[in-house]
Amino acid sequence: MGSSFVTVDGQHGFWAVDSIHELWIWLVALNIDASREPPASPVVELRNSWLTAGMMSLGGVVYNQLDRFMAQPEAADAIRSATAKLRTKLIKAPDFIHVDAFNLAGFDTDWIDCIPREGLLAFAEAWTSLLDGKIGTTASHSYKLGFTSRRGDHLPD
Repeated sequence: MGSSFVTVDGQHGFWAVDSIHELWIWLVALNIDASREPPASPVVELRNSWLTAGMMSLGGVVYNQLDRFMAQPEAADAIRSATAKLRTKLIKAPDFIHVDAFNLAGFDTDWIDCIPREGLLAFAEAWTSLLDGKIGTTASHSYKLGFTSRRGDHLPD
């Protein structure tokens, strides 16, 4: 599995292992309340897009369209709200989220290890900093955020 540069402005961001990036946008999407939104709203489009992209297991690309969604006020608010809600849930979660929970969800590939809460909280911190414009790193930085938990994953060199 590859890695992708997660960015809003096309310049600043962080590198992430794709499987964790996919899992993250899927979890954020699950925390977006689109129940009162009209079917064609940006919030419904965001949620549907991330639910799909989060489960694709493409490897080498995570199609999150974060720049486009953050440019739409309703979608940006939904992303921020869902991120905060997810982070609060993660703080209360067990140290490891059992692998069977994710394998029941219907991902294209199987997860093989439990997911460490601390890894997801680290992603939450980087993601929130990115949304708040507080990330100064660019694609030329080599540090990659992630951990391996899905069959075929590896941390890039």
